[in-house]
Amino acid sequence: MLENYKKKMKKIKQDIKEIGDAIVKSNETIFQAVLEFDIKKLKKSKSYIKNSTNKTNKIDKKIITTLALHSPEAKDLRAMIAYLKITYELQKTSSNTRAVSKGFLEVFENIEHDMILEYIKPMLNSTLDALKTTINMINITSNDEIRESYDTILIAENKTEDLYEIIENDIIKKAKDIRNFDTYHNILKTLRKVKKISERATSIAKLLLYAKLAVTIGRS
Repeated sequence: MLENYKKKMKKIKQDIKEIGDAIVKSNETIFQAVLEFDIKKLKKSKSYIKNSTNKTNKIDKKIITTLALHSPEAKDLRAMIAYLKITYELQKTSSNTRAVSKGFLEVFENIEHDMILEYIKPMLNSTLDALKTTINMINITSNDEIRESYDTILIAENKTEDLYEIIENDIIKKAKDIRNFDTYHNILKTLRKVKKISERATSIAKLLLYAKLAVTIGRS
C-alpha cells in the first residue's frame, strides 16, 4: 500500500515537471524567435504547451484520487495541497505564454531592434531565468539549495519588474513623438504578460518552499 502510494506521488511530481519543462521550452523558443526575428519559431512556441489545461486537469484528478485512497502523513499532505495549487499556476503560466507569443506576432514587424537589445531581451532573459530555476526546484531535495533557488527567483522577478517599469516610463515620455503609438501600446500589453510569467514563477516557488520546508511566505 505504501509502495503504491510512493509511486503515485513520484508520478505526480514527474507529470508536473514535464508540464513545467514544456513551458520553459516554449518561453526559450519565444526568446530565440524575438532575438532572431523568426516568425516561424514564434508560431512554433505554442506547440510545446498544447493541451496544457487538459494535462493539468489530469494531474489534479490523480492528486484527488490519491488523497481519497490513502491517508498521507502531514508532510505528504502538505506536498499534495501545494501540487494542486501549482497545477493551477502552471495552467495560468501556459495561458500567459500563449498570450506573449500572440502579442509578439502582432507587433513583430514594428518592433525597433534597439528596443529589443536594450529592454526586451534582458526582460525575457530574466523571466526565463526565474521560470527555469522554479521548475528545477521541483527535483531539489537539499534545503539549502531550495532556499538558494528561491532567492535567485526573487532576484530575477525583481529584475523583470524593474525592466518593465523602465520600458513603460520610456514609452510614456516618448508618447507625443511616437507616430504608431498603438504598436507600442501592444508591446506593453505583451510585456505585462511576460512580467506575469515571472510573477507566477515566484508563486510556484513559494508553493514548493511550502511543500518541501513547510515555509509560508506571503506576497510582498
